[in-house]
Amino acid sequence: MARSERTFDPIQIRKTIWWFLPICLAVIALGVWVINVDFIPSIKDLFALSPTVRVTAGEVVFPFFVLFLATMFPISIMRAVPVDERYVKPFESFAKMTAYIMFASVAFSAVVGIGQYYLMPSLGYSQCNILKGHPTLYFSDWVKDANLCIKGKTREWVREQAAKERI
Repeated sequence: MARSERTFDPIQIRKTIWWFLPICLAVIALGVWVINVDFIPSIKDLFALSPTVRVTAGEVVFPFFVLFLATMFPISIMRAVPVDERYVKPFESFAKMTAYIMFASVAFSAVVGIGQYYLMPSLGYSQCNILKGHPTLYFSDWVKDANLCIKGKTREWVREQAAKERI
């Protein structure tokens, strides 16, 4: 029995591509923004042993999700044109790989969510869920000096106070 070939209807893809591509670009832009504004600074703070660190377990998924959508973008265009299958295959293989990694990162985000309660105290941090913008289920704030965990104060204030103490 011959292996069944997947068939794609270019006309149907052309109909859906008009709403898929703008949404895809918007989600990619949002993902890149979240990565640059929150994910990378959190990683830098953690490696620098900053006075305050915000851990958002779900952010581990964002880089792979953005990569997956960035791969689906050209695939959808190639399917709408249509392009020879040998040119599409590498993109589809890469998209599959990023999808698997993305789903693995979802599981890893659960590990990060639980693991922070063991790792952060070993790095000298105390949990501080009374800073401004808390409480929320999506992230946890940690401070190096538990005395700087004051209700209603911001993370920037904690950094300023820690800098004053160093002087």
